Amino acid sequence: MKPTIITVAAEGSGGTSLPEARAEVRRLNAEGAGRDIDVELSPGVYYLSDPLLFEPADGGSVGHRVTYRAATPGEVVFFGGERIAGWRSIGGGVYSARVDDGRVFHSLSENGRRCRPARYPDEGYLRTVNRHSKEPKRRFGFGDDMPVLERPDTARVFIWSGGPKGEWNWASDTLPIETIDYDAREIVLRHETHYEIGVGSRFFVENDMALLTKPGEFFLHTGSSTVFYRPFAEPIEDQTVVAPRVRRVVEFSGAEGYPVRNVSLVGIEISTCDTTGTIRGGSIEHGAVHLEHAEGIEIAGCRIHHTGLHGVLITGASRRNTVRDSLIYDVGHTGVQINGPRLVRCYLSRGNLVTNNHIHHTGRTVGHGAGIQLSNSGNNTITHNLVHHTPRYAISIKGPRPGTIVGTTIEGIKVTRENAHEFIHSRNNTVAYNDMSRANLDSQDTGVFETWGPGRGNVLHNNRLHHSDIHFSFGFGVYLDDAANWMAVTNNIVDHLQASGEGTLWFPVFSKGLYNVFENNIVAENKARRAAFGSQEMAGEPNRQLSIRRNVFSNNAEATHGFISWTDDRYAVCDENLYYENSGKYAIDNHPDVADFDLWREYQNRRFDSRSVVSNPRFVDPENGDFRFEPTSPAYALGITDIDHYAIGLTEQFPFAPESPRPARLFVLLPTGGATITVGAGSRIVPDVRARTVEGYPVSPSLRELTIESLDEGVATVIDTTEGFAVRADARGVAELRIRHRTLTDLAPLRFWIKVV
Repeated sequence: MKPTIITVAAEGSGGTSLPEARAEVRRLNAEGAGRDIDVELSPGVYYLSDPLLFEPADGGSVGHRVTYRAATPGEVVFFGGERIAGWRSIGGGVYSARVDDGRVFHSLSENGRRCRPARYPDEGYLRTVNRHSKEPKRRFGFGDDMPVLERPDTARVFIWSGGPKGEWNWASDTLPIETIDYDAREIVLRHETHYEIGVGSRFFVENDMALLTKPGEFFLHTGSSTVFYRPFAEPIEDQTVVAPRVRRVVEFSGAEGYPVRNVSLVGIEISTCDTTGTIRGGSIEHGAVHLEHAEGIEIAGCRIHHTGLHGVLITGASRRNTVRDSLIYDVGHTGVQINGPRLVRCYLSRGNLVTNNHIHHTGRTVGHGAGIQLSNSGNNTITHNLVHHTPRYAISIKGPRPGTIVGTTIEGIKVTRENAHEFIHSRNNTVAYNDMSRANLDSQDTGVFETWGPGRGNVLHNNRLHHSDIHFSFGFGVYLDDAANWMAVTNNIVDHLQASGEGTLWFPVFSKGLYNVFENNIVAENKARRAAFGSQEMAGEPNRQLSIRRNVFSNNAEATHGFISWTDDRYAVCDENLYYENSGKYAIDNHPDVADFDLWREYQNRRFDSRSVVSNPRFVDPENGDFRFEPTSPAYALGITDIDHYAIGLTEQFPFAPESPRPARLFVLLPTGGATITVGAGSRIVPDVRARTVEGYPVSPSLRELTIESLDEGVATVIDTTEGFAVRADARGVAELRIRHRTLTDLAPLRFWIKVV
């Protein structure tokens, strides 16, 4: 049966409006339409003064969907506010305009680009200079670099309340100022911060006219209902400057047991919604696209940006929702956040899919923003996402660690160590084939991938974590933090961490927790301070029975293993690993009995690494991120298998790739995912060559753009074809082949091998 089609016109162009279309969908549902319903949105800008709200009556019936689709993808824009007009110059590049009396907003956009409240300093932070003994969460001292504010009563402080020593940069706070005493050099906040404010805590001040110095900054004077703004571009009348009216642009709102179901948003741009003036740590419950008690909702091919808080927030008893093929960037908090109910017995949030999205530049208003974060939600699949430029984690899984709930009573049941996992719902999540980089930009004690207190059965598989630096204090690559138990970390590539940055990468891979398995990972070319692999027991949570088998650790640190604390049951097995350091030094860091790798191998009757090998892994091109193995690699003898490099990251279905992508790296797709293909004599092969841009977008070059040579023509011969070329296997042996781009001479050659049998 063909779907019913409803056409919506943009504001001011006549025709059916969005509210009218939604009402028509509800009427059809009430009549029992029994078919799909497509709402086609005509190109144009839709200014929303209230969230576009979908309730259970607005969803699809069983087996059918309601789809709100841009008739022309990319040409339908939802702004969560209204355009400001009537600007007048007050001199010095500053303009003012009146807004509705009493209206308060904390965000602004110009032509879809984020503007920020006027702040000082323009970049970076000031530092607190003392800790107040009686009110350490409200009062702090400042130095002589603090500017004089015109209206302290309207100003706010953004601060990493860093604990007694100022170092716990785990969560940021944004709080209004109560008073400033310039003689005593002290600020009193209107509310308490999440943690104590110690000496050296980082902060900046914002939202004062005296701080309005850079293009893209604004100040809202609520007393006169006037906004002051320095535009990015002039004349200002030609720019679309939008002030938000909502924190949620599109909202799916059901109730537990009565969810909103089976609605799709396809090909829509969603921009400009508000944050809050007071943020005290934690996770703020608003998303530009907001799902609560929702099932089967699909967000597909959307561009979501300049959000006040989360890009997409899925909360409550929400199941089987999908976020796919979307571009999510310039996000106030986290790109995609899934929050299930906490401290309940029923498993309410599960089975969601986040796949093939490009998520970047998050945490613009909340410093502990991530790319993707799961909290109290399980059986979710997070795959093929490209995630970068996040202030804290790229991807994170959170839950209540057992030690925080043991001894409590939940729904009449006493929580013990034995049954605690029944109440921890961040379980059985799969994080696979994601490309994660440039995380940890503005936080500490963090990881590119991180877990804290998750449930059992989570999997980290075939991801790449790379090119991320710790900028102060310390952090990690793969970070299994407190009570991260029963996790499988397999087939991941962790490389080129801490190329710069003033902080310290302690370990590229760090594990607390119980029964975690690390197999077939490549950890290479990282500048770690302590060791390649680290572990620790703390906070009353055991760290035991880790399994570390068939991994490659190459050029990370002069120590192979490091222990912040040691127990004899820390490792269940550690063997068949491949180690290599250019320095030739192989130490053990902070073990009570051994400091040398050779002694480690003899320790406790050759209990650890007795079958491991110290040798060059013979990567194909580690400098350019190609960690496939050459045919003679010693990794194969240890049972280490190839990792599919090209499968990591966005797929060809991603709709927002640049029009003329420039390849930055070539790949050849072989059955093993590695660098060698085995064929019989007389076989003919047409290599399947792919590429990715420097950003990570997939490209499919034609063979006509490439050249190929065989380094052993007695084994394999290159022959010309109408498509470009092929390779003929002539005689037994192994031949290396090299593929180059005809015009992009700076592109590293692609090497692979044919083994003829």
